[in-house]
Amino acid sequence: MAGLPLHLQNEANVSALAEFEFTGQAGTDPLVYLSIGYGVGAGVIVGDNLLTGQKGFAGKVGHAILQANGPLCSCGRRGCADALIGLGSLLGTEKPSHTALDQLFEKVAQGHPQTCAAVTVAGEQLGILLNNLWAAFDPMAIVIGGPAVRLGDTLIAPARRVLGEYADAAMLTAPEIRTSRFGADVVAVGGAALARHRLTRPLDLQSMARRGDKAGRLERATGCCRSFRACSRDMQGPRCVRSSLVGWHTNS
Repeated sequence: MAGLPLHLQNEANVSALAEFEFTGQAGTDPLVYLSIGYGVGAGVIVGDNLLTGQKGFAGKVGHAILQANGPLCSCGRRGCADALIGLGSLLGTEKPSHTALDQLFEKVAQGHPQTCAAVTVAGEQLGILLNNLWAAFDPMAIVIGGPAVRLGDTLIAPARRVLGEYADAAMLTAPEIRTSRFGADVVAVGGAALARHRLTRPLDLQSMARRGDKAGRLERATGCCRSFRACSRDMQGPRCVRSSLVGWHTNS
């Protein structure tokens, strides 16, 4: 595997790419993928590219404040989405584990009143977060994924209702809200989507632009695009690796 490119991204970002690249919904841009597990995160597609931010922290919506002076979050602030929506908050004093999550999902499936009431409240907070994401990115679709989708309509229906109320108040049409098409496989599919995306539409456009500017300066200075390391000469004059894009050039 030596010499092969290696691309790294978090699960929310690659999940967003999976939904963007492989669902057959051309033109779903902007798109927001909201991942809800123990915490909450988002991957955002804008302008055909993954939005990662200056330091790679774009999409950390788990620490968006939804409730002033709300419950304490692990980050030290109060009222974060993580503390109001994340599965960790729904477990209460229960130690996070697969067993604890399965018990939570089973209680909801059986209609346990207290558990369902807590999930409904979390769903209402989710609706507030969806509205904020709508206001921030004006997406065509917001896709909800992660383990929390196993809570089904007990979580999603209140979120849709709250978002719908905000939309009606503003006399606007809310974006499409749907769950992931790939379910538990979305991160694996996203890994393939990341490779495809990086090869066809590299994420770091600023670095590409800088490399392009550097290559352009070198070409102007030397009369040849030697930064591409592949210039060769033949009977018709020098030909570079970009000949398929810019044609033949005749610099000596």
